[in-house]
Amino acid sequence: MQDPTPATFEAWNEEMSRKYNPENYHNSTNPLLRFIVHRRTMDILSPLRIKKTDRVLDVGCGAGNMLEHVDARRTGIDLSETMIERARAKLGNGVELKKMSADTLDFPDNTFDKVMCSEVIEHVIDPSAVLKEIARVLKPGGIAAVSIPNESLLQWTKSLLLACKLKVLMRNDGHTNVEDVDNEWHLHHASLSLFRSWEKGRLRTLRTIRSPSFFIPFHYVFLLTKD
Repeated sequence: MQDPTPATFEAWNEEMSRKYNPENYHNSTNPLLRFIVHRRTMDILSPLRIKKTDRVLDVGCGAGNMLEHVDARRTGIDLSETMIERARAKLGNGVELKKMSADTLDFPDNTFDKVMCSEVIEHVIDPSAVLKEIARVLKPGGIAAVSIPNESLLQWTKSLLLACKLKVLMRNDGHTNVEDVDNEWHLHHASLSLFRSWEKGRLRTLRTIRSPSFFIPFHYVFLLTKD
């Protein structure tokens, strides 16, 4: 499939949202996949140290899998109506959900104490624009947690499992996800150096977490603050 243009992105993203459901990973019957996703979730949430009085934004909230673990004033945005409906079904009342593009957040400057953005920016046309908006709406002294996949390691692992005929280790509810690691929803081959070029010093990096472990960083979680 041809990559989307700014004019076609919303329709393309909606199609991808209907095709790929984050629930299949968060609630996987495969214990290895479930562990990897759980570790990434905890590596995002734990360092944020969210308080009940915090105002928290989830950029690209998907089906609400991150926000369901948050006890605070919650706001989730997603460009996909399908994802917003899934999140509303999961989270019910007590959370503000809005259909909105991540690169043009409709919030005033310095609105949120904490911002989460999990596995989103590799899916958008301009990751720099999304990070610029996160910096804008984050309060001074607030913390943002942004995660990306380590595409090179994921691809290497995929090749190894396929070569060793061990792709069953990544099987998820009847679907062999190891063959979908570099799937059509990813517009960028995310990496540590690429993230730094996207971020361009708009926020100060407090910590970079290698998830699920230091030695096997399938994902990077960046803890960022605004001075």
